Amino acid sequence: LESTPSAKDGGTRPTDAGAASDAGTTSAPDAGAATYTARCNGYLQSEREHEANDTIAGANMLDYFTCAGINSANDVDYYVFDSDSFVQLTFDPDDDAAISIKSPSGVISSAQGGATYRSGERGRYFVAIDSPGHKLQTYFIVR
Repeated sequence: LESTPSAKDGGTRPTDAGAASDAGTTSAPDAGAATYTARCNGYLQSEREHEANDTIAGANMLDYFTCAGINSANDVDYYVFDSDSFVQLTFDPDDDAAISIKSPSGVISSAQGGATYRSGERGRYFVAIDSPGHKLQTYFIVR
C-alpha cells in the first residue's frame, strides 16, 4: 500500500469529484458517543455501507465507490469483491482508520490513514476496515 495525502494534509479527496456536498455535517464525535452516522449525504444508497457488515460472513460487496463509517468504537467493516483484471483501491479516511486487504493468493496488505493498493491478481479479495484508536469517522473507498 502506498500512502496518499488526505484532504486534511492539503491533498484532494478523489472521491469528492462530482459527488454531492456534505454541507451541514460536522466532524466525527469522540469514541465516547454511542453511535456515529457516516457523512454520506448526497451519495446514492448503492454507494453506502450496508449494516450489518461486521463479520466476514456479512461482508458487503465492494462496488466501485463506497462511503461508509466507523460507527462505534469497536466497529470493523468487512467487504469482498472479485476482480478479473488489475485492481486499484484508494482508501481515504477522516482520521486513523486502517485497511487490510487479503489478495486471492492470501497475501495481506495493511495501512493506516490514506493509502492506495494495487494488484494484478485475479480472484476474490477480502477487505477489513477498523480504527486502531477507536475513533468514529467517515471513510471512502474507490476501486
